[in-house]
Amino acid sequence: MRVVGGAVRDSLLQRPVRDTDLATTLVPADVVAAAHAAGLKSIPTGIEHGTVTVIADGTPFEITTLRADVETDGRRAVVRFTTDWAMDARRRDFTINALYLEPDGELHDPLGQGRDDLKAQTIRFIGSASERIREDYLRILRFFRFHAMLGWPVRDRAGRQACADHLDGLQRLSVERIWQEMARLLAAPDPSPMLVEMADTGILAAIASELDPGVPLPAAQDAILRLAAMIDGGEAASAISRRWKLSKADARRLVLAVEGPGDALVNPRSARAALYRDGRQAMLDRSTLAMTRGDPVDAAVQVLVTDWPIPVFPLKGRDLMTANVRPGPEMGELLHRLEARWIADDFRADRAQCLGWLAAEAGDRAGQGSTPPTR
Repeated sequence: MRVVGGAVRDSLLQRPVRDTDLATTLVPADVVAAAHAAGLKSIPTGIEHGTVTVIADGTPFEITTLRADVETDGRRAVVRFTTDWAMDARRRDFTINALYLEPDGELHDPLGQGRDDLKAQTIRFIGSASERIREDYLRILRFFRFHAMLGWPVRDRAGRQACADHLDGLQRLSVERIWQEMARLLAAPDPSPMLVEMADTGILAAIASELDPGVPLPAAQDAILRLAAMIDGGEAASAISRRWKLSKADARRLVLAVEGPGDALVNPRSARAALYRDGRQAMLDRSTLAMTRGDPVDAAVQVLVTDWPIPVFPLKGRDLMTANVRPGPEMGELLHRLEARWIADDFRADRAQCLGWLAAEAGDRAGQGSTPPTR
């Protein structure tokens, strides 16, 4: 059994190792049996492709039987198991990901290229770039994502051209896989050079024509915030959220980051109203994006965005019922109107004053013939 892929690559580059994947000549059933004999829990996460996840001291390790591709369609592969390490290496994506490490520290480079490419800071497809891409079109995005993650320029120009030649294959991928790769790319230390490369090859337009790769990106390695920086307006944000099937929380954050009152970052009163309506995260995102673009953000607003305790509206539905307001749409409209008045008053009115507004409104309604509910 050997450690393989990203864990070996990152260890050699002295980068943090997040996940440790293992490769073995044992078939999955034997891996499960060995885990059981060692008192470890095993999960058949991808057993049809040879992968078993083994939990050791609370940490998951993916253990995969050596494989060779039998058939691929650009998204999925039919594999057969093998005991040939070089054959397993040839089905991987890039030479720097086809390195294997023995438990005793001995490094194996079955294809004889990975170690040299790692030293030369070169991301190169294994064998024919076109063949590797046709096996899984997600490798187009991975090519640029790894460059962004490692901070290396594109040195394999043939690989770059192969990505451009096969960009139509991206349409065969699930949108979830596309967003997963793009989120990782956007969270890289500096994704801008690779976003420009993707734009120059037509790849960015193929997956999201709304994105502008030429804008400055926030320093924070935050995929949603950087995505917002590349989008012009809430309509585009909603469109890309639907296309990539972002979670509800991420979609809402993205839309709120690019929308909002035009003066909320320079007018403290408007800032308080926006903080109340949209929440602190939205205003933090808006202020970060504005400062990244070089737009003005009032110093007092900056303090509000981080420190102002967002108030709670003093009235509830039960207060309106006590004032004999009929439950239903009438109650909701009145509550909304009272809340809007409270916001317009810059949140200064306390509960007693809000109840006074309610009493006046309820009295006016009664005088206009509103029928109180039966009690």
